[in-house]
Amino acid sequence: MPPLVVESQVLLNQGSASICRWLEQVTSTDELLTFLQDWNVSMLPLLRVRPTDAIVLQTIVENVIPRFWSPESPREMTAILVQTLSCMSGVNALLRHLRTDIEAKLLQCVLESPAFTLEATHAAWFEGSVLGPETAKQLWATYLSFVTGSKLINAVAAHEKNLSLHVCLFASAEWLTAYVTRSILALCQSYQTRSAELHEVEIAELLSGAISLGNADVICGESIEFLSKYEHEGICALFGKVVSSMGMPARNRLMLASCAYLEEKYFAQASTSAAINDDDRIGAAGSLLSIFSGNEEDSPARRWLIHHSHNTSLELRRAALLAVAVSNGLFSLAEELLALWADKTQMRHAGLDKRRALVETFLLTLGRLSKQQQAMLASSSLVMTGTSNHLESSSDSIRAQGMVVAEVMSKLANKSSITLKFDVPGTTGSEAEYFRSLLLVREDTKPIKLLKSGQVSLPAESADPTNMQPTNSGVKVEEVAEFPDDQISTEDVKPMRLPDSDDEDSDEDPSLVDRDKVPPPLYIRTLIELLTQHDSYKSIHCGLKHAPQLIVRKAQYGTELSNYATNLAEILSGLRDTFDMEDFHQLVLSALFALVAACPEKVGPYLSRAYFVADYSLQQRVIILSAISLGSHLLAEGGDLSGWAEKESRALQKLCMNGMVPNEKPVARSKSKATWQNYTLLPLVGNYQAYASHMAGRDDSAFHETILLSHYIKTVMTIYTFSATTANFKTTTNEVVNFILGLRSNRDEEICTVLSELVARVLELSDARTIVQDGKGDTLVALQDWVRGAFEVCKDAKVRARLGGSAVKIAEMAQETMDLVLAGQSASMLSTNNRFGLRGLQ
Repeated sequence: MPPLVVESQVLLNQGSASICRWLEQVTSTDELLTFLQDWNVSMLPLLRVRPTDAIVLQTIVENVIPRFWSPESPREMTAILVQTLSCMSGVNALLRHLRTDIEAKLLQCVLESPAFTLEATHAAWFEGSVLGPETAKQLWATYLSFVTGSKLINAVAAHEKNLSLHVCLFASAEWLTAYVTRSILALCQSYQTRSAELHEVEIAELLSGAISLGNADVICGESIEFLSKYEHEGICALFGKVVSSMGMPARNRLMLASCAYLEEKYFAQASTSAAINDDDRIGAAGSLLSIFSGNEEDSPARRWLIHHSHNTSLELRRAALLAVAVSNGLFSLAEELLALWADKTQMRHAGLDKRRALVETFLLTLGRLSKQQQAMLASSSLVMTGTSNHLESSSDSIRAQGMVVAEVMSKLANKSSITLKFDVPGTTGSEAEYFRSLLLVREDTKPIKLLKSGQVSLPAESADPTNMQPTNSGVKVEEVAEFPDDQISTEDVKPMRLPDSDDEDSDEDPSLVDRDKVPPPLYIRTLIELLTQHDSYKSIHCGLKHAPQLIVRKAQYGTELSNYATNLAEILSGLRDTFDMEDFHQLVLSALFALVAACPEKVGPYLSRAYFVADYSLQQRVIILSAISLGSHLLAEGGDLSGWAEKESRALQKLCMNGMVPNEKPVARSKSKATWQNYTLLPLVGNYQAYASHMAGRDDSAFHETILLSHYIKTVMTIYTFSATTANFKTTTNEVVNFILGLRSNRDEEICTVLSELVARVLELSDARTIVQDGKGDTLVALQDWVRGAFEVCKDAKVRARLGGSAVKIAEMAQETMDLVLAGQSASMLSTNNRFGLRGLQ
């Protein structure tokens, strides 16, 4: 055994090529295990980020595993192989070679191994000083794409026919969501006693990705399971920081799913067990929701109570109020509930159940306020307005609820014994007493483990006022008489006309009455709520259909669009067609087009960056480029959003005809002071130069594909053409020329063809003074060299003719520049190096 150790140490110093040859020829299991052990000792596997390490790991997956390993192999062999492959290069190698159950089982072992936990990866990449911050961020982005992106799911789905069912389950969205949640909670448990930085933003990205998989309810279930067993203030606080670091759309989705989970499992059907009482169960649920909601005043729990709680149990709303109380948002919640209670429009259009839930939630919130806050609300003018509106209602129950609330508010506002008293049947029954008793209901947060004790309801004889159920009065039920079949005549019965199609075939069928029709959004935040309801076809379709008009309308006044522009762009660009919706991509494009045109200073830079860093499909990236191109065209024409429908139709028609690439030079106009190109064109060319070099070696760098890069170049050419009349056209030209020179190493014929069009457009719209940078002729020399190289690559006669014309134009610009130098009009160009560079063009 000692000679083998020496041999493996010598082999480690010989380089990756020698190691790969040895791995392909090795036949002894002992020699293989000895080498792998020494290789793992020489460097922590998680720190293997060099390309040579990736080559060795690829050789292990392709040549060693098929010969030496199977699911029945000894435990020592499995442990060493799992430790060796516990890095991003290792899992990528397994994904590329995923063909049978052997690779899939080994990949699952790597994911569940202690060497590849979130705690281990986080400590190796962020705590140590071995890796730089940029390398750590790149590794983290690859990890996100692997765990919560589409890489693992797509790889398993592509070979699903060759894999058994129990093996495929580990790559399901539900399994991955549970895996991520358990990993984050375990990481918080390990960091509760550390002084190291947790990097909540990066962990929040991982949790947001798990939520986007569509199983947010699993996060709630896993959190209950984990915190019931390991509940600690430090764990809850750290997990709460991670949740608070997520974007508001992801937090709202988590709150919706968590409330639905708690309602179904703990509050919908209460059992008769007496293990715990209602207060304990509600307090435990409130503790969990406070972690998911955060400490902001405008928390997701507050939004859920206002917009989504009307069809849930009273117990769940009491738990959500505990979460709002933790964030000190009860008073602002009570103010908004009072405004909704007094609103005549909401009273007219909301259902009776929704109005009843609103009154219950308002009285529960009112009872938790201080005496001073109660008096402030009771003295509001909304109380008198709401009372008047309720008395005008045609519904007996709404009038009765209004009078009860008015009496309660009058009692809170007046310290004297003289208060408002209606003394009518609707204010003296058991239902009125039930509403008044809600002011006395108070709970405190309890340990989350009490949720695991069972689902409990209070006994029927309990005096808890929240268990008092209203009685239905004034409703007379009559028995329906039954007749024998032979006495029923069908002569006068006319058959009903069936519609030509049902609601699944058409969204615009006039013969249908859709009682669950989603109303058009009136605010940007309402639009965001519709687009984030991923399980509702009607909500997403309604949001996409009305998004352009709403964006254009909100752009003309107020700051709501500016406040939500980035969040809306994130949601629209990341939408996926899960319902096979008709014209889905066109609807998304129209919405993004309107958003870019209405708010370019925020949306343009965000989309240009998200194009590279987000986990988008090829179609989504094309939509982003088209939206930026269409928006730039409209901004170049003045940015006037009036008559939006006509402009949108004309722009989309032009997009279908020629891909938004103008065939003619734009009409000459006077120079404008517009700076829209700073938010659309400059981020496009700048981000490509910034991210292309870092992401060139990544497996998921889909933007390097020829068809997508070609579309990217055409988009740059389109926007550059539109910017010809702007004041800072020289700066724009310099950036575009640098973008062209950054692609000169690409010798693909299609890319060279598109670049030749861009070069010809630059030479057509600019002159020598514009192209020459800082008085140097190096730019013209580099362009001339690229034209010569492209002429050899391209075989098409038209492309060669275009390149020849560009070469002549560059030579003319070089001569013009030399004439300026000789005439003394550009003193900065008299240096020896510059003259040598210009003469090189001859």
